[in-house]
Amino acid sequence: MNTVKENREEIELKDRVYIEKKQSKSLIYFALIILLIYIVFFTSKLWIHKPLSTETKVGQKVNYMQDRSVTLISSIYDKDKKTMEIVLAYENKSLDNVNDYHYAYTISEQRFSKPIFKEIYNKPLFSVIRIENLKKGYREVKIFLAPKIVSRDKVKDNITASIVLNKKNVKNSSIDLNKTEKEYILDRLNSLYKYQEKKIADKESEIKKAKSEIKAIDEKKKTFEANKKYMSDSEIKNQKAEIDSLEDTKLKLEQGLDEKYEELKALEDELKSLKNRKKRVD
Repeated sequence: MNTVKENREEIELKDRVYIEKKQSKSLIYFALIILLIYIVFFTSKLWIHKPLSTETKVGQKVNYMQDRSVTLISSIYDKDKKTMEIVLAYENKSLDNVNDYHYAYTISEQRFSKPIFKEIYNKPLFSVIRIENLKKGYREVKIFLAPKIVSRDKVKDNITASIVLNKKNVKNSSIDLNKTEKEYILDRLNSLYKYQEKKIADKESEIKKAKSEIKAIDEKKKTFEANKKYMSDSEIKNQKAEIDSLEDTKLKLEQGLDEKYEELKALEDELKSLKNRKKRVD
């Protein structure tokens, strides 16, 4: 009897030990899962990136207020100097004679460093801004600017322009800290020249596309005329309605072509003017 009792107690003891071990393992697994969740949550910003904003195109004029604009001339990041240089061209058509600006900026994913924002030049044809101590891990820089027609604390969105800089429009290159004013002016003209060339190429593509669509409409009409004797009355009726609609589209395309040719001529004239200015500066 004693032996049976001892065996039972031994079995019960083993069961308790097994259950305790199982519970202990479950607690450990649960704690590890909770720890993993916390690690994922607190480090998510390191590996889950926000989508990039639409970048400001180099050479593109950004209009704000009624009579002001700013154009991005160039943006360069020098990883050795940990510096970004932004060249802007301001245009002020108002008569307020205010050509100084308030600046603010945001930098995404720039941790454990304090970038330094500096306005290097503010000239009638160009302005140079540098952001120093900018680590290469940055993803995007947004610069907000407003003319000093009001104090900084009274700046509102309606007098503010923004420039968005990211990998799509920032060139990785060495920054020449000794560049002269004349060199900046020449860079400005080169940038505007390249942007004008791109606008001309885009306009030529628009013209080519419109001409191709007009040709397709003519081909469709020609095919209909050649094959309608083999069609039923209902097919002819439906095809005729489609052709009539396409003729309206063709008329609009032809009218649009005239406008596009005029726009192309203006772009080409501006390109010639920029080319002559470059020669004078050189």
